[in-house]
Amino acid sequence: MLKNQGCIIYNYQLNFGKNMLILIGMKKLLVFVTALLVCLSVTSCKENNTQPVPDDSTDSGVTQVTVDTDSMKKKAVEALNSIPSVDLGDNFTIASTSGMVHVPTASDSNRNSILKLHNALFEKKYSTRLVQFEDNSDTVLRSAQVNMLAGVHYADLLSIPQKDLGSFAARGVLLKTQSVIGGDFNKAWYDTVMMSQAARGSESYGIYGEFNRDIRSYYCLYVNRDLLRSAGLSMPYDKVKEGSWTWDELIAMLRINTDINANAGLAASDLGLLTRTVYKSGGGSFTDTGYAKTPALAYNNERTAGIISLLRSIGGQKTLYNDSAESGSARGDFMQGNALFYIGTVGEMEIITTMSPDWCILPLPKTVASNDTYYSYVSPDHAVITVYAGSTCKDMAAALDGLYAAAMGGYLSDAYYYELIDTSIRDSSALDMMDYICGIKDGRPINDLTDVYPDYRVYTVDALAKAVYNYELTPESIYNGAKDSFEAAQ
Repeated sequence: MLKNQGCIIYNYQLNFGKNMLILIGMKKLLVFVTALLVCLSVTSCKENNTQPVPDDSTDSGVTQVTVDTDSMKKKAVEALNSIPSVDLGDNFTIASTSGMVHVPTASDSNRNSILKLHNALFEKKYSTRLVQFEDNSDTVLRSAQVNMLAGVHYADLLSIPQKDLGSFAARGVLLKTQSVIGGDFNKAWYDTVMMSQAARGSESYGIYGEFNRDIRSYYCLYVNRDLLRSAGLSMPYDKVKEGSWTWDELIAMLRINTDINANAGLAASDLGLLTRTVYKSGGGSFTDTGYAKTPALAYNNERTAGIISLLRSIGGQKTLYNDSAESGSARGDFMQGNALFYIGTVGEMEIITTMSPDWCILPLPKTVASNDTYYSYVSPDHAVITVYAGSTCKDMAAALDGLYAAAMGGYLSDAYYYELIDTSIRDSSALDMMDYICGIKDGRPINDLTDVYPDYRVYTVDALAKAVYNYELTPESIYNGAKDSFEAAQ
């Protein structure tokens, strides 16, 4: 259901294949779909009496909502209709510092149109209006704290970068997920894996799922195809598809490339980012964490020794750690043709697409080919939903269930996907690789406690990074040197 100038539009579809979209012309089809929606809107306003009437009947307190027949959205509606309806009042408010749009004010893009559809489902379900306002982190944190102490309503939820979760919690403005009365975050519409990875013992604040999933914050690998061709190499698409795309394969390509020309092999903003992406691309965690678990260091093992070896091999191939004032940015060097590979987020594609050299994208390689899947490491800037401790919402559990259930099926991620098609993706090869990066074919988003509590990096990421050029350091020596300090920090 999409509200448009007082009219209600039902039964439209945005159900087309991604690869076919490229083959028959991305822009033309998107323009066609946009025109179709406009036509539907005009028709609805002129002939409103011919449109289906939504089912407003209630059964055991459940308000029924309707949507088009697209399978993903149908799954969301079925999930939403399984939840009892509650009165959330006139407005349900999200205060945001993350920069992620949850409540668009206009249908000015395919993504925002789909978001408005999601929000309309939620609003009908709970007879409320979803509102979002944004400000910088300091202002929101200060306002949230002041209004909470004064007993004045400020917001119901906060949308913040996951790297700020710890600092917001320390100021007392966040409600623990365990304290949400009636909350059950094991339900199908929540990402329990990412929520567990962000939990520190009894401190669990971040809520993850399709509602706040943003593929733009996933790390991937950008490739300069012109440099690849000049080195006599081809894109490893087949290796990706057969599951054998590994860091060892990348290192072999770096060696061939740097033997032919002086361009650097891999550009990364710093050694810490390279350490995090290589480590997380294997699916491991720097810490053993989760609900009701005291975090413990988790890298004193053979796997970590293999990752340090990988980092040393990559570092030997003129890897750039160059976001310094002297050398400029890693992304800038890549865009100027000074690197074969660049580690960046999917969201950076809108800038990288302006570069002159030919480029494409790949998922982060596996650490070993036998890994079951590719892992997309999620940036510390990824938006996370948290419950504001000063919220006056009478049934927060039902409200959260509604937001996340209404996003079931993945159609919101698809909306971001098509936005990239419209703005950035050049060809079907890049689109194929996006399927792996986003987990549509074979992939899994993954975060880490160090993304939520950056102070932990000194005992984990930073400690392992030191071993790249100090061959006397081993996982055991690093672990033993950090263990006492890490435990004391709990």
